[in-house]
Amino acid sequence: MYLENISILNFRNYKDFTKTFSPQKNIIKGENATGKTNLLDSIYILLNSHSFIRKNYINKIEQSTIKGTIKKDITYNITIHLGKNKKSLINSKPYGLKDFKILFPSIIFSIKDFLNFNEKKYILSLIDKFSFIENPNIIQIILNTAKHLKLKRILLEKKDINTVKIINKNILKNVEIIQENRKQSLQKINLYLKDQNLINKNIRLHIMDL
Repeated sequence: MYLENISILNFRNYKDFTKTFSPQKNIIKGENATGKTNLLDSIYILLNSHSFIRKNYINKIEQSTIKGTIKKDITYNITIHLGKNKKSLINSKPYGLKDFKILFPSIIFSIKDFLNFNEKKYILSLIDKFSFIENPNIIQIILNTAKHLKLKRILLEKKDINTVKIINKNILKNVEIIQENRKQSLQKINLYLKDQNLINKNIRLHIMDL
């Protein structure tokens, strides 16, 4: 997958900005407060249909537009209209959040995200983003598990124990698949960080009590 270009109109400090990217590596550099993070967030919004700063943030900002072209198996022309009338379009057709996650699996992180975290859910969400790239179907499995857990709570309140037992089997099956995907993702992250000399060879990232 290759992000060919991006156009940003009226988004934070970008009033009218267009950039074409290299199909290889791209390095963004600049002084403080020049828009590096805003550019990264624009790219993230283009690929995910929401900001990495706060999911609901883009619904509250002024009217803005982010456009871009992604080359994959086919060419995708993406347009994200932000603000009160938020729209996410791919080749002029509206798409939902889950569609973006499946079509354009992507990650954005810094090393400190892995070394300095307090919230288990946050680190698991980062690991799951790696899992999405390898296995896009894991998205649906995670969503189904969340729905089953919600339904289980409702059934427990109604004391429908027989149905809860059936749901528990589905939950356990899905959790095993999710844990295995997270385990494989962590192994790949460890190898990558060590190959790039980003962490000490003796350090190994792991998650307890998944």
